[in-house]
Amino acid sequence: MEQNIDTGAPIIPVLEDKQKSNNVLKVATVVACIVAICGIGFGVYGMMQSAQKDNQISDLKVQIGSNEEKNVSDANDGSQTATTVGHEARSQNPIIPATTSEGDLVQTYTITKKFHIYDYETGKNYSLGLSLRGGSIVDCELSSTESVLQHECSVLGISGKIYKTDYLAHGQAGNPLIVFIMQDGTVRYFPLDDALKTTDISTKQLNVYGFVTDVIDEIGAFAKRKDAEENEGGSGYVTSALIYSDGTYDTYDSLLNKQRQE
Repeated sequence: MEQNIDTGAPIIPVLEDKQKSNNVLKVATVVACIVAICGIGFGVYGMMQSAQKDNQISDLKVQIGSNEEKNVSDANDGSQTATTVGHEARSQNPIIPATTSEGDLVQTYTITKKFHIYDYETGKNYSLGLSLRGGSIVDCELSSTESVLQHECSVLGISGKIYKTDYLAHGQAGNPLIVFIMQDGTVRYFPLDDALKTTDISTKQLNVYGFVTDVIDEIGAFAKRKDAEENEGGSGYVTSALIYSDGTYDTYDSLLNKQRQE
């Protein structure tokens, strides 16, 4: 019996479908590879950027450390022109300018201090008037308590700018020292009694142990023996203290003790 063979079966469309599927798979594979390569590239770029930032931060820390070491070195070079306070160095005390301009006005600033002097030989009282302008002494006058001028005077031995002047008192009797805190943190001084003896008053350098920013005058002190009884008395007196830029201080007593130990 003759068999009928159906030669019209759709063989070619099946082959075309398989070729299309293979092409889609190849395209997907290529796209996946491209995405993977891009991801790896971005990852490498990110790591390189992170490493570069780490290096920059490290370099910055080294620079900051070098600057801090320089500040400490400058503060310890013996010039007494800088003292490290935390991460900041104070290199000078402020000076009030002699004149300033604002609009149509010109202001002149003068700092005037009067110091009481008791003459133990005559029993009379006097006052020494000092006027500062722009960090310099512009007037020095010795007057009686009735404001009668006794004589004009000069203060010698000061070459820098004066930030502040005040008493440096100690003890129960005697006229105290007058100190000048300088712009560079050093201190000049003279005994107040010298203003009674001469019209040309010489100053000397005071040994200090830091950058001086202020003086506190007339600190009330009371001294008593360590093993004293509760009702045992002591002695009271007035002292002063120099303040350093690092927050420490020296009283008149501690200054003397340090100088004795040198």
